[in-house]
Amino acid sequence: MRVGIDYTAAAWQGAGIGRYTRDLVREILTLGGEYRYTLFYAAGWPGAAVPYQDELDRLCAAHPNVRAAPIPLPPRRLTQLWHRLRAPIPVELFTGPLDVLHEPDFVLPPTRA
Repeated sequence: MRVGIDYTAAAWQGAGIGRYTRDLVREILTLGGEYRYTLFYAAGWPGAAVPYQDELDRLCAAHPNVRAAPIPLPPRRLTQLWHRLRAPIPVELFTGPLDVLHEPDFVLPPTRA
């Protein structure tokens, strides 16, 4: 099963939803199973310093069933694009096909499902 998780808050925020998402992903990975996880996130403009990028890189390196899917926009711009302008750009454009999508931060992005 292909599972997409919005990792934006986890990549940028030290507490709250960011911490919850990092902890959730770490715990899910201990369960095993034949799942492939795609952690998509707003990565900022090219060259931006994402605060928790190193942690995400280590997570992906330690688990071959996890991959990161950076979206080259700052979090605020991605939110504006998807939720304010309602741009019909499905998340699968960045993640590839998904069976399940988890959005820990209130509002789902556009999806083909």
